[in-house]
Amino acid sequence: MIFGLFKFLFKAVGVDLLLRHSVRLFHQETNNIKEEIQKKIAKIVLKVILWLSLATLLMIGFVFGLLALAFYLNEILYSSYKGFLLVAGGCIVLDLLVLLVVSLSGTSNKE
Repeated sequence: MIFGLFKFLFKAVGVDLLLRHSVRLFHQETNNIKEEIQKKIAKIVLKVILWLSLATLLMIGFVFGLLALAFYLNEILYSSYKGFLLVAGGCIVLDLLVLLVVSLSGTSNKE
């Protein structure tokens, strides 16, 4: 009985409509925020996929370039293996140089 009285007073004053409207606005805002977050995530995922595919294509091109260099050096040196050894040795030296630079830059940043 008391709840019926409260319900009647809320309807008379308009609190019921106000509550419904505020709940509807809250749901609309949360849906808008959810859509914005989904759009931002989609943009980030698209950029990551783009950069990964670009890096993959560059790596494939680099490998084929190294193979071409190795075959060219084989022709110049009249050998079937010296070009591949020179290219592999050059790659190892470059890897070691990159590792050295990264390790030295890491120690200078800590100080």
